[in-house]
Amino acid sequence: MRRINAFFLFTALVFFILSGIVQAEEKPLIGARHPAISPDGKQIAFSYMGDIWLVPTEGGKAYRLTDNVAYEREPIWSPDGQWLAFTSNRFGNNDVFIMKSQGGTPIQLTFHSGDDVATDFTPDSRWVIFRSGRASSSSLYKVPLTGGNELPVLETYWNWAYQARISPDGRSVLFSEGMENGFWWRRGYRGANTAKLWIKELDGTVAKKIVDDSSNAFWPDWSLDGSRLYFVSDRKSGVYNIWTAARDGSDVKPVTQFKQGDVRWMSVAARAPMAAYEKDFGVWVTNVQTGDSRRVPIDAPAENKENRTFFVENAPVSEFQVSPDGKKIAAVVRGDIFVLSSDGGYARNVTNSPWRERNVDWDKDSRNLVFVSDVNAGPDLYIVSALGNDKPRRLTVSAEDENSPQFSPDGKTIAYYRGPRELRLIQPDGQNDRLLVEDDFGGRFADDFAWSPDGKYLAVTVRRNGNLDIFAVEVASGRKILMTNTAYDESGPRWTSDGKTLLFASNRSGHSFPEFTGQWDL
Repeated sequence: MRRINAFFLFTALVFFILSGIVQAEEKPLIGARHPAISPDGKQIAFSYMGDIWLVPTEGGKAYRLTDNVAYEREPIWSPDGQWLAFTSNRFGNNDVFIMKSQGGTPIQLTFHSGDDVATDFTPDSRWVIFRSGRASSSSLYKVPLTGGNELPVLETYWNWAYQARISPDGRSVLFSEGMENGFWWRRGYRGANTAKLWIKELDGTVAKKIVDDSSNAFWPDWSLDGSRLYFVSDRKSGVYNIWTAARDGSDVKPVTQFKQGDVRWMSVAARAPMAAYEKDFGVWVTNVQTGDSRRVPIDAPAENKENRTFFVENAPVSEFQVSPDGKKIAAVVRGDIFVLSSDGGYARNVTNSPWRERNVDWDKDSRNLVFVSDVNAGPDLYIVSALGNDKPRRLTVSAEDENSPQFSPDGKTIAYYRGPRELRLIQPDGQNDRLLVEDDFGGRFADDFAWSPDGKYLAVTVRRNGNLDIFAVEVASGRKILMTNTAYDESGPRWTSDGKTLLFASNRSGHSFPEFTGQWDL
């Protein structure tokens, strides 16, 4: 009886171990990005760990095509399946490279100091289409596969053309136009910068807006015969799914109907009804005719090119503040706060967390620091001793972002921004948190404010009438006093030591069309 029990115990143990191994092997790969499906729909090129990889569409073991410490991304297949174009920052900025689709030595095609990003090939596989900021925010060009001079495809100053795709007949270019293409990760945006779909005939006729409503339309591509379009949008459900429309923008309907997990970076096969895309931190494929979707199981064994633990010497300082007594400096290095003597020497680590710490400010006694930390991805205010002998203490708990805390001259109050519209006051012990004034300050992009030397006023920058102006806010009452009122931008207010004069920056001189930037002066 004992032998039988021992046998079954051993068998169960082996089964448990093997089950664990199988489960470990089936764990999905996290971090595969920018999938590009081959013209025949049988292979997918993707970016992982900064290199370009290739895997069968059915999944399985992937093999690495590039092996460089630079970041290689957004592979693009040539229609004949012989070449892959991709974007790499091997020489300091993003340029377009090509290589044989089954591997080989990459060849650099663009050499401009502006960023160049490959988006497509021409149907004859002789030219690579790419977008570039060399002459505008985002214009379109083409460069021969054999190398040579780039030629414009769509080049005007106010362009925001992204993800350009050439039609199967080579006569038209489809692209997503709009500044929101640079902020594709935002969900639910509706406004003037929404990404729209446009088609331009390459015979020189004027471009036409095809899909134009309040929703974003990203990563467009053509159907096999060019009669329909595919794109990614968060219309109706609020979740990014694949949608299709007729070539003229009519008959818009969904292809996928995911309730959660956004579709990103979609590509459609040139000769098969298949699309590949990012979803849930992995690579997925969908039959665009039936809507059937699945995750691609990928095994990409690879060693890190750099050690996960490393030593930093003379690391770059992202911000610093000298203490009021002039004896200490608080510096932010790689998201942690260090305090050192103003004479130099040893720097004490007063925060040590995986979160990013920033916006540091001293109290009047040079003993404590208030700062912003991104704990759990929600920026809040914290205070910590400059001695580093205690854990930081949290001052705010809010669903909104908190930014730019500053101690008042007497050290009794901390002013800070909450969200895009609130300037608030709070005591260093976290008590008496109250709204001082509400206006359009800009949220994460807000300009710094400044306490007057007597602590009675705060000089703040407000967005109004399409430009920036400066107000003085009376702390006791919240009353706003308009200090500047021009058609230009004023920002960066600073008080003189006697509190009688306000210094600021303005771009009111040196304007020229079409930039309208002006020259910033004091």
